[in-house]
Amino acid sequence: KKTEEQAEQIFEMLDANGDEEVHYSDFLAATVNVRGRWRRETLRKIFNRIDRDGSGTISVSEVQRIVAQSCEDASAETFLKESKVALNSNGEISFEAFAELFDRKDLSIAGSPSSPKGASSVLKAYA
Repeated sequence: KKTEEQAEQIFEMLDANGDEEVHYSDFLAATVNVRGRWRRETLRKIFNRIDRDGSGTISVSEVQRIVAQSCEDASAETFLKESKVALNSNGEISFEAFAELFDRKDLSIAGSPSSPKGASSVLKAYA
């Protein structure tokens, strides 16, 4: 019975236009939505692992800790400057700014630790 209810819920989610048929476009729309939600949940988990004190923001000292673990000669200030992440009025990174860092087209999971592309490689260890 529970499996039938779950199947019905999935069908309703996939039937975006309510015509009681699942079209390819409905399926694509649903997978994009699920993928976006999964990505956000993953970013939240990474953010929470970096935010050691549970303050809801990532401080410069927390950035320094992860940079020091990943790069021998980089500093938190260099990392923050080159990643161009937005800081709040206290000089800390909010979750929204952190998520935006990963939304940028110029940011990938490759590159040197002292480049914007390398910024996410520093954070990759926390995934």
